[in-house]
Amino acid sequence: MRNARGLGWGDGWTRRLALAGVALSASVAGGCVWEEPASPNRLLVSERAEPLPASAWPERDQRSVEAVLASIGPTARIHTRSVEREKERLVPIDETRTFEVVNKLAVGQGLILDVRPPGVARAAPGTLVFSSVGGGMPLQDDGAADAGAQSEQGALSGIVFRITEPLGGVAVRGIVFHLHGLGGIEYEQSVADALLRAGFMVLQAEFPWQRWRQRRIELGTEAELEAVAGELAAMSDDCQAEMAYAAEAAVDYLWETRPALRGTPVVVTGFSAGSLTGCTIAARLGGRVAAVVLAGSGSNVAHIVQTSDLTNGGVNIARGGQRVRGSLAGLVSGRYLVKSRLDPYHTAAQLRRVPTLLIHASADDIVPADTGEELYERLGRPERWVVTGGHRTLFLRLGTLAEQIAAWVDRAVAQWAGRSR
Repeated sequence: MRNARGLGWGDGWTRRLALAGVALSASVAGGCVWEEPASPNRLLVSERAEPLPASAWPERDQRSVEAVLASIGPTARIHTRSVEREKERLVPIDETRTFEVVNKLAVGQGLILDVRPPGVARAAPGTLVFSSVGGGMPLQDDGAADAGAQSEQGALSGIVFRITEPLGGVAVRGIVFHLHGLGGIEYEQSVADALLRAGFMVLQAEFPWQRWRQRRIELGTEAELEAVAGELAAMSDDCQAEMAYAAEAAVDYLWETRPALRGTPVVVTGFSAGSLTGCTIAARLGGRVAAVVLAGSGSNVAHIVQTSDLTNGGVNIARGGQRVRGSLAGLVSGRYLVKSRLDPYHTAAQLRRVPTLLIHASADDIVPADTGEELYERLGRPERWVVTGGHRTLFLRLGTLAEQIAAWVDRAVAQWAGRSR
């Protein structure tokens, strides 16, 4: 079931978790960890950033959402997109499946479907699908002519959240978003499990690849540089916004349909590629967020895709047939930041009064260490744990840090609850 990676559908998910557990218990990860407390100046009122203007958020078409919602019957075809890496390229993995619709609701900037595979009991761990209309991709995929209604060929394209309830049947203390990396959840699952044991509901999702466009761009004149930077900024902001809208809708839906969850805190955890939307999600959710944990993260997406040793994200910016580097790459990423509104470089400033934990690799060359350092500064120097070594060493170490991360989240949530009384 290779195409169902990370979606929680089918036996492949169970096999992957079992194998991951064996791998983590058998591995001995290198790399020392040193901890640095948050700057004492971080929570000063004077450091509070101005709220993001409404114009920073790309609009979605609510009228079309209502039309699509009305057209959905007892089942729905759901299209999802993940990716695999092939050298520097990202190869899309597309899957379309039919699901039973347990519930449907227009929420926020789109709609939420609560779905189950056919024949699965409704009490089983669920799956939420968020879809919207507008921005980089229409809600109806597979060539449907009308973005406002389903067709036999069309399928709802959206962001999938796999829901796992706390272990042991305990009451839910809060909602955790687990935004996982490009390679799946194997090395992150231990953190999710620790949070489940601590009483949190975990919603797992990945980067919104269905809105990311891969392309090769030959850079020539200065005007073309401006156009490329603008195109990257628009695409990145659209992905950032879609993930934030999805998280907002998921919280609203759970609060609406499960009264026991209403008013419970939200925790945002992000890992590698998944972490790149973490700041924007937290900025969108505002005071509902009790804590943020980002591992292997950074800011300035344009800079990351140009300098990562793992992948260029499928965006190959070249000059004279060669990948741009050095000062020219710096010009592209600099102009990108001027044009972007929702890159973590900008949204991180909204979190300076939110307890935040960064987990870095000192020699990260996949999400380059300088972008992590920049994110640290933009967040106002929150608490951080630094693993000596590279990106892979960091993720091998996550299993040994899982309980400490859960304990850190537990303290942050307790403080949030105290302030909320």
